[in-house]
Amino acid sequence: MDKVARARRFGQRVQLAAMALAAHLLLQANSSTISEVYPYYSPHDLSLRDRAVAAVCCVAPVFVMPLGVTAGAAATWVLYSLVYFCSATIGITTLPNYAEYISFMALMAVCLATFALASHLHPPVPRFRCHVPYLDWLCLSLCLLVAAWLWWKTGTTVRLGINDVYERRMAARESDAFVGYAIAPLRYLLPSLAIWAWFVRRSVLWPVAAASVSIVVFSFDGTKSSILLPIVLLLCLPWIFKGKLPTFLLAGLVLVNAVALTESLLLASTVLDAYLVRRAFLLPGILSAEYWSQASTFSNAGTLTRDAGLAFFGNEDTSANTNMFMWGWVWQGWFGALVPAVAAGVLVSFLDRVPGSRFPHLGTLMATLCALVWSTQFLHTSMLNSGIALVFLIAFAMMAAPDSFLAFRPLSQRLEGTSR
Repeated sequence: MDKVARARRFGQRVQLAAMALAAHLLLQANSSTISEVYPYYSPHDLSLRDRAVAAVCCVAPVFVMPLGVTAGAAATWVLYSLVYFCSATIGITTLPNYAEYISFMALMAVCLATFALASHLHPPVPRFRCHVPYLDWLCLSLCLLVAAWLWWKTGTTVRLGINDVYERRMAARESDAFVGYAIAPLRYLLPSLAIWAWFVRRSVLWPVAAASVSIVVFSFDGTKSSILLPIVLLLCLPWIFKGKLPTFLLAGLVLVNAVALTESLLLASTVLDAYLVRRAFLLPGILSAEYWSQASTFSNAGTLTRDAGLAFFGNEDTSANTNMFMWGWVWQGWFGALVPAVAAGVLVSFLDRVPGSRFPHLGTLMATLCALVWSTQFLHTSMLNSGIALVFLIAFAMMAAPDSFLAFRPLSQRLEGTSR
């Protein structure tokens, strides 16, 4: 890399660091407002040293994290934005002392670095070719059949209200476990494929079908992420193609927190703080810090989320999920935290080469989806409950049978047919 390119890359990192610092300061300001209305968050006063250390912890990784459009780089930046950044900003306000915070951030930094390194290992990918006519439409038909069955189970009603989402969620949990696994591909896989079909083919059918399915899933179990996560992916995709996903993520952190702070200062309202900033940024930081400090009180990894819900919120039915690193920490300490970091990183590394060059940047979009899920779920539960295993299955199927997924091939490639 010549001097001009190095200078340009360093300038890009400085710009990203400035945005990270701005987002950090804005989130800390918002956290003070939220603490006045959210009973489960009681931040302590910060000294000047505390603030300086937290700012350094937030900004430092920006200068070493991978840039570019690889799947590993995209997933690392998503985990930084939604896991590491939130932990660094909020953890300093909840952990009892400076030493605890430094130890906590050391764990988070090592986990993030391990994931980033593992995501660039690039193990061998098995090569094979096959052809199943119209496999893409077969997948869509199966998803629509499952959605129709799910709609029948909801009484053929559409329920878009948010006041009873927890009741719907509890009812869904108490139903047959098979239902949760059956609808897993409807939550995130189908919407992500539909977003891709619209972006590269301007397909209308796939997005309409995916939107309808997402509404059915939300009506059934009240999972807000089934609506919100596809929107986030839709916003991310253009920036993935431009190679500027880190800029988009950090700019989004700044924008959301700035608008929320403006709302609270000028309008004396906390709507955005209560429903967006608290849920997306504050709560992940609180839960990560609490998992760190109270790991010894959780003896059963199988009931961890219910035990955590009881400890943090006084109600075991309030599932307190956090990111994949902190589940591993409670499970087996440092070793347990590094296991999902390595495993998830290796999995993401496959997405640099699958689905393959005939589907440009689709692997990066899939890696972004995986990281979004892993920022709020444990690695092993995400495989079936959120359909992440199916994401990788479809990715390998598209590599093996690219002509069976013409709905996701750019138009210029589709016109070339199977002769490529």
